Amino acid sequence: MRNRNLNNDPAFTTVCEWISAERERLFDSLKTDVAANVVTGGVADEFMAGMNALEARTTALKDRFYPRYNGRLIIGGDAAILVSPTGRSSHYVWKAGTR
Repeated sequence: MRNRNLNNDPAFTTVCEWISAERERLFDSLKTDVAANVVTGGVADEFMAGMNALEARTTALKDRFYPRYNGRLIIGGDAAILVSPTGRSSHYVWKAGTR
């Protein structure tokens, strides 16, 4: 995975930070529910709705900043990565703390 062309645009980094934090919040909430043994259909539905909303926000961000790129933008773990359509190549476009 290459580190080239990190996107330091404040509009891009702010949304990446928010998506990354929200993804962590969703997983932490799910872990808490699993530990308390309260996983129900409603919990699963809430988790999936949150993940789908994040995916839509991530796609919109990719379309705004990388409109010609045919691959996928993945955000999580305090990083954003562009992945080729085949998955054979990828590179970081954002890492937390790189403003």
